[in-house]
Amino acid sequence: FELVTNQIDAGRIRFILYSNSGALFLPEGGTLVSLEFQTGTDPGTQYWGFTDITLGDADGLATASFGIDATSTIRGPKLTYPQSTLDLGEVPWYSIGNAGANIQNAGNDTLTVSDIHITPPFSSTATLPLKIPPGNDLELPIILDTSEPLEGMGTLSLTTSDTDPIRALQSMALQGIVYAVNELHVGQGSGVLGSPMSLPVSVDNQQPFSGFQFDLQLPQGTAYVAGSAALSDRSVDHVVTASTLSDGKLRVLGYSPSNTPFSGAEGVLIDLDLIASEEFNSAQVEISEATLSDTEGENIISASYSGQLSLTYPIFVLNTSNIEAGNLAAGSTQSYDLTVYNAGTAPLNISGSSSTSPDLSSTLAVPLTLGPGTSISFNVLYEAETLGNIAETLTFFHNGSPNTKTVAFSATTSAANYLVHGDDADIQGASWTIPLQVVATEEISGIQCDIIVPEGIDLDINSVELTPDLSAFGLATSTLS
Repeated sequence: FELVTNQIDAGRIRFILYSNSGALFLPEGGTLVSLEFQTGTDPGTQYWGFTDITLGDADGLATASFGIDATSTIRGPKLTYPQSTLDLGEVPWYSIGNAGANIQNAGNDTLTVSDIHITPPFSSTATLPLKIPPGNDLELPIILDTSEPLEGMGTLSLTTSDTDPIRALQSMALQGIVYAVNELHVGQGSGVLGSPMSLPVSVDNQQPFSGFQFDLQLPQGTAYVAGSAALSDRSVDHVVTASTLSDGKLRVLGYSPSNTPFSGAEGVLIDLDLIASEEFNSAQVEISEATLSDTEGENIISASYSGQLSLTYPIFVLNTSNIEAGNLAAGSTQSYDLTVYNAGTAPLNISGSSSTSPDLSSTLAVPLTLGPGTSISFNVLYEAETLGNIAETLTFFHNGSPNTKTVAFSATTSAANYLVHGDDADIQGASWTIPLQVVATEEISGIQCDIIVPEGIDLDINSVELTPDLSAFGLATSTLS
């Protein structure tokens, strides 16, 4: 037999087997040829197949034929880096900066890592050799040196049991920033509406600084108390100024005439007094344009943080703010029950009251302080001395917002000619006498009136009698149907 082989194209080889003497293969079959190949370095399962098959019979004619496909497996590890760059981010000076570099074995045999190549300021604490099973990955510990501020750039590469020369050249970029912590913090302040409250501002610094500046956006209705900015004992010969800008922000500036750094590495730097004239429970004090200057004039600030104010305040609540007295008789005095309640979270100080008329007054004893959640009852008095339609106001002054509370009073006062019967009470089944009186500013020659008797009470008409000083008058009574 003769054998002819030829590579038709990539991935396909043609071979021809023939006999010039007419020799035949035996029916039981067997191995015709042995093909020797050089495997690649990419592990996995390979698929073999046949095409364009022709078998000749004893007469040289084509006979029915087909091919049975087969598979073969290339075994080996395969190193891959799922990520091209490992960023450790921003790490504070002298802190711990670490992360895991993901190493993957995409092959079908164990990947052995025998050496780690890493450039400063990065390092690894991994213990060699490392074994990564097929289809698994491993987090390689990467450490960033934080002994000094820097912008670190480096590379990571590995020596492994993967024999592919291209994959052996793979590397991962490493990056991270080590920064000095120089932070400005606006703190927490709390106080009472209308009274000064202190707002601390502190600095945590790993590097010396000699000056600072920042702007504060104060809550609506809150103002800086002029001249209240006070440096802490961290200052040396430093001075501070604070002023309100045209946009309403408060700008605070501190510096040393001799360019001397502030002392210490943490703690309060300055206190500011603020006063709120409008109610709020809590509100943010936003900081912007913050700088910390070193002795070379460089801004070394790494971060700034806003603060918060908490406010307590009284709330003056009356059970009514409008008294409609209706018709009143001239010369009478009327009393109305009122209650004031402090619905706020701070003491309510009532300093006084005023009225638009001397006829309208209050029995509330002022000055007076009501604690949160407490109340007090009192009377509003009106002496009907003026005839006609009455419209007056009674105003209370206090430390809430707004700082006044007004009660409106209205009535119509007429000339004092009226009847009144007295109040009385007694036990069930008893009898009692109720006086009927007349109040008049004019001479009266006679009176007629109907008395409405409540249900369940019987009036003894025969017992109605005049008082002795009316002996010149006659009296007639009757029961109406």
